[in-house]
Amino acid sequence: MKLSTWIMLTLCSVIMLACSSSKISSSWKSPDYQAKKFQQIVIWAIVGENDSALKVKIENHFVNDLNNAGYNAIASYAVYGLKNNLKENEVLALFKKSGVDGLITLVLLDKKKEINFYPPMVSYQPVAESNFSYAGRYLTSTYEKIYSPGYYSNDTRYFWECNLYDMTTEKLVYVLKTDSFNPKSKEKLAHENGKLILANMIKTKTLIVPKAVNK
Repeated sequence: MKLSTWIMLTLCSVIMLACSSSKISSSWKSPDYQAKKFQQIVIWAIVGENDSALKVKIENHFVNDLNNAGYNAIASYAVYGLKNNLKENEVLALFKKSGVDGLITLVLLDKKKEINFYPPMVSYQPVAESNFSYAGRYLTSTYEKIYSPGYYSNDTRYFWECNLYDMTTEKLVYVLKTDSFNPKSKEKLAHENGKLILANMIKTKTLIVPKAVNK
């Protein structure tokens, strides 16, 4: 990939994340962990039984993001089905059998419905430049008042936790929590969280960016 193209993709990601409904609330990385290039990573979204559609979207988006970054990633549902109630020893046995050396879990910690009141607001906007011709007009009407009445809103917040396990040692090496506010759709929720998490993993040097991406 050419440097100019890579720079443009990075800028687009920054702009998208700035407008995102999802934000990072906290993160942690084991001080003993040395970043490595995993050979195969499984993405496992853990959600309620009624959210299987969300599980599929979350896993698919994150798998695509990792694959585009040069990793070999697979969605858990595509290999192990949509079960979320497997025991720890069963999960480890499945991974060892398939040769997985990295596991990323995406857990929906909580989903809250909120009724929020947004109070009235008066903002100011500069008048058009053509009105600056006269000093009196400039001094008295430099700013136009814009009034927004108060209103109630039914809001939804999703609280996610992302964990990265190094399956060669079976240790937790990275944790990141996100807060998603009023995502427009499950598709957008899955897309935003995947981009946000991967960007942070690369920024904190939790994952090594393959050389192919920097070409």
